[in-house]
Amino acid sequence: MVLPAGEARRVHADEVVGQQALVGRRVAVDQGLPHLGLEGEDLGELHRADGTVMRVVTPHDVPIPWEDEQRLRIDELIDEYRSAMHDCLDGLTEEEARLRLVPSSTTLLGLVKHVTFVEGVWFDQAVTGRGYGEIGIATTPAGSFALRASDTIPGVQAEYRRRCERSRATMAALSPSDVVDGRGTRAVWALHLQVLRELAQHAGHADILREQILAHRTSETGETERR
Repeated sequence: MVLPAGEARRVHADEVVGQQALVGRRVAVDQGLPHLGLEGEDLGELHRADGTVMRVVTPHDVPIPWEDEQRLRIDELIDEYRSAMHDCLDGLTEEEARLRLVPSSTTLLGLVKHVTFVEGVWFDQAVTGRGYGEIGIATTPAGSFALRASDTIPGVQAEYRRRCERSRATMAALSPSDVVDGRGTRAVWALHLQVLRELAQHAGHADILREQILAHRTSETGETERR
């Protein structure tokens, strides 16, 4: 099969001679595939510069299972919300990150601590059965919002990044259809949806709190200028 110059296709390995399968990678045919060491535009039989041959097929011939696409999309959404939660503290002072703007004890700094707790509960305890102390998280949802005098924006963000990396490593080894029993019997796909739901909810809370904080900052600046 020959593709017009400038097009790209996701390829799946069908038969590979002298080369590891390239599953799910994208190749650009208008550049002669130099980054793969390949020549020519025929995606039915790609000749490498070293003389070996790779046979591939397009997704039209071998579709990617919808379950795999769904897992990839859910992982993407979880990571997008993780970034939003991490970055909601950027550019704020320590005082602003601790501001209580609602009747509850919720603060932006506390929200990031809470989603760190969420990752520990659903992507560690629910899989491994480890206790709160062993994981290093609060013992209750309410307690996860509590701020210590030693908590700082860089410290809370760093702990969240570490927890997310541990979550990725743990969940990468599991299939959505696997069943775990660390916190009651649940399918792995259910854990992903639980974390996705909580992150989406708290990212919305964080957006509102950050908007209030920045508006408060602008208001105070205006009052100072008028004096």
